[in-house]
Amino acid sequence: MKKLIILIIINIVLFSCKKDIKIENVKLKYTRQRFQYKSVMQTDNNLLSLDVYFDNKKLNESLPVIIWVHGGGWCIGDKSYQMENKKDLFAKMGYILVSINYRLSPYPYETTNTNRIIFPTHNIDVADAIK
Repeated sequence: MKKLIILIIINIVLFSCKKDIKIENVKLKYTRQRFQYKSVMQTDNNLLSLDVYFDNKKLNESLPVIIWVHGGGWCIGDKSYQMENKKDLFAKMGYILVSINYRLSPYPYETTNTNRIIFPTHNIDVADAIK
């Protein structure tokens, strides 16, 4: 968990340091590549995958990376939800964008279900994706 917090802080610092970038109203073509970062029996592969968005023209360059973990209280949401603005912003700034999915807890909460996804499973999935 400490490593995740440090990684988030580093990304915030990097993001705040790029103030001199001029963002133009130009649509850039970002390529999306999907990867499954781990496999768990009887789990939808999409929940254990991540999407990497990058500019094909900059494949040989060393670029900063933004890692996006969607919200939803660990029980709703998906890595691809409302990505258009995020993709455009980070493409214009020259970043690679990684959007992560993780296993979700049932909603509404099923407190009597002993097999439900609970803490710290979500955090472990996110850490595995970053790893």
